[in-house]
Amino acid sequence: MWIKWVPSLLVVTLVTGVTSAKSPLVAANNAFSVRLYKRVVDVLDDENAFLSPFSVATTLAMTSTGAKGKTASEISKVLGFEKHPISDVSGAFKQALDKLKTSNNENFTATLAHRLFLDKRFKLLSEFVKVATENYATTPMSLDFAGAADESRRYINKWAADATEQKIKNLLTPTDITPKRGLLLANANYLKGSWQNPFDKSKTRKRLFHVSGDLTVNVTMMEITGKFRFSLNYSTGSQFVELPYVGTKLSMLLIVPQIYSLTLFESNLNGSELISGIDHLDLLTVTVQMPKFNITQRMDLVQTLSNMGIHDLFTQRADLSGLAEDSAGGLSAFAVAHKSYISVDEQGSDSAVSRPAIKSNPENIHVIADRPFMFIIRDVETGRYVSMGRYIKPSSDDDKVDSPSKAGHVHPAAVAWLVALTVLLLPVTGHAV
Repeated sequence: MWIKWVPSLLVVTLVTGVTSAKSPLVAANNAFSVRLYKRVVDVLDDENAFLSPFSVATTLAMTSTGAKGKTASEISKVLGFEKHPISDVSGAFKQALDKLKTSNNENFTATLAHRLFLDKRFKLLSEFVKVATENYATTPMSLDFAGAADESRRYINKWAADATEQKIKNLLTPTDITPKRGLLLANANYLKGSWQNPFDKSKTRKRLFHVSGDLTVNVTMMEITGKFRFSLNYSTGSQFVELPYVGTKLSMLLIVPQIYSLTLFESNLNGSELISGIDHLDLLTVTVQMPKFNITQRMDLVQTLSNMGIHDLFTQRADLSGLAEDSAGGLSAFAVAHKSYISVDEQGSDSAVSRPAIKSNPENIHVIADRPFMFIIRDVETGRYVSMGRYIKPSSDDDKVDSPSKAGHVHPAAVAWLVALTVLLLPVTGHAV
């Protein structure tokens, strides 16, 4: 385990009054996001990850408006909406989707494309189509899965590509649709945005990234010094720093574990720890170093969601009688296809006008993401998590692995003792200690 303690990191930040979730439905949405993220990364093991739990929740909530009985209750329970009327849930998603759409501008685009595709053997009910169109910003569609499976797959792939500026291609593989299948939940997500404070390109250079305690890789590391909202979570030894996107209320929350590995941090991750880290963000002078990266992730979430408690939707027991006529004839969901793309560089993902940066100095707080880290794209105003991901190791087209690092493993108890000693030796600053 490696450790780079800088005295300026050891500050207790002040509560800013900004909460991570301002409504019960947002809180439920975020809690589901954390649970889904943990399930996904557990399956991925030591791979990078990027997904939009909010997009998945949107598609499931929409499906639940056409579900009945146990099918509906399982979805609502997993999403955390069981205590709320379905009309309130649909209204909340409409408000969130409208807000996300209005966030898009010439410097920022967040596309969360979601849609239900139904085998044409089942006729969509007009009332369900109305609810989906008016509240979930999408129109369900019937395709000939039975008679034209390959053509249906190509149509869905084209829809996903067109919705994401051709960034999401091949959402479905040739084996994803067979003549016997009924309902497919599709999600294609693409995010590009310009930083409110672009990184300083003159400081971009090759640096070591610690994949693990004994393995390092050369990556292209960016650097910026500026006024950013920062906090340090003492219970997990993790740094939080918020990088806002220009012209929007969305930001990337960068979370860099300092004591524990990212996988250990994730295994103990819960919503309250994220809330604590976010609620204690304070505007400070921070130097941020992080690698340029891009992640494309495709997954079918049927098994994951089933393990979380949504069972009947994916079996012959599914009751989707509020979604389509003759649904008792075997209508169930066979796939929850999800594919996301994000690219991060000095400007964001698009060009932006450079802004003067604050000069770095030893007194600045330093957030150095030279080890596996987590990130969240969130709406600062509402506190909603839009997308979540992690960068755990460079992709195959990055520099080859260097010789093993000499960094040793540090026992958490020893680190805690070192932290306590350092705090005692620190000079008094303007921050509470």
